[in-house]
Amino acid sequence: MIRESKSAAAGARSGSRGTGGGAWENQNEKGEVYYTVTLAKTYEDKNGRLQYSHSFSGAEVLRVAELGREAFGVIRDVRRDMALDQQAERDTPPREDQPRRFQNRPSPSMAR
Repeated sequence: MIRESKSAAAGARSGSRGTGGGAWENQNEKGEVYYTVTLAKTYEDKNGRLQYSHSFSGAEVLRVAELGREAFGVIRDVRRDMALDQQAERDTPPREDQPRRFQNRPSPSMAR
């Protein structure tokens, strides 16, 4: 089973033609994080209701391609930030290696 996060890693939207996209953080059964991208366009139907479509005209394809490129960049940046955070955690000495006067204080990352 795949669990999808309720929050987006990021989103991009074009108001001029109603095309937009979002990058979503997901987690598989093993707890591994992966990302998916949703691209769609919005429009109003004849009754004035907002509708979504995943089909694009020839003119919209270039905008969709650019949104895909933007989503890729967002995912790359999120992965890089996560890797830097994990590296910082690995480089932080265990609590028992810290001077005695700091052992009972919360670490700066926990104080946020």
